[in-house]
Amino acid sequence: MNQPQNSALIQWSFRLAVLFLLVLPLSIVATRLNLIHFSMGLAASALACLGALLIMLLGITAWLLPKFRGQRRQSLNIILVTLGPVLIAINALTGAGDKPAIHDISTDIAKPPAFVEALKQRGTDSNPLQRDQKLDQLQQQAYPLLAPIKTSLTPMQAYEKALSVAAGLGWDIYGNNPETGLIEAVDTTLLYGFKDDIAIRIESRLGTTHVDLRSVSRVGVGDLGANAARIEAFIKAFN
Repeated sequence: MNQPQNSALIQWSFRLAVLFLLVLPLSIVATRLNLIHFSMGLAASALACLGALLIMLLGITAWLLPKFRGQRRQSLNIILVTLGPVLIAINALTGAGDKPAIHDISTDIAKPPAFVEALKQRGTDSNPLQRDQKLDQLQQQAYPLLAPIKTSLTPMQAYEKALSVAAGLGWDIYGNNPETGLIEAVDTTLLYGFKDDIAIRIESRLGTTHVDLRSVSRVGVGDLGANAARIEAFIKAFN
């Protein structure tokens, strides 16, 4: 391969690197603004990250090979431009870890908090709210320590505190019923703007106040552990 061919390959690689760098934020913004369906936005983001990874590997290879010595600076630019999407891809993959592909998490598997107002909030293409035995088993395997809050506060005191904690976490409360002890809210994810519904149930059991939570993603098969992390954040703030 001669010098002009080397230079052309590096130039086209850099252009592709810039393209993937632009596609990633554009797909996120378009999804958040509901300009495209979330599945299309996720697919575009995944394609941008995968493409950036391949181009980065090409840039690293070119930087190491003697025959590309004259394009080392351009090769380094390719690596730098693709670094952002590649780091995002690595973070997403490592963040998923061994998390199961579930989108419904509850501190009470036997009797999960029921949604009422959420039925008016969720669209027709949202995930179903019915749980099954397989889901319960997957949750128990992944989050065996997840349990309700047990407090000496009266149910009304716990209810008011739960309202305060939910608001402090930035959740938008759309259901507030002190008589039934049910709070319903929605949390919007930072990047894609996905909405996850939360039900908080406060009730007295044998003289102890129990605070149960349930967090359900409206879309997507898995949540990368987001719903469990949300519940754990609430429990930590409440305690």
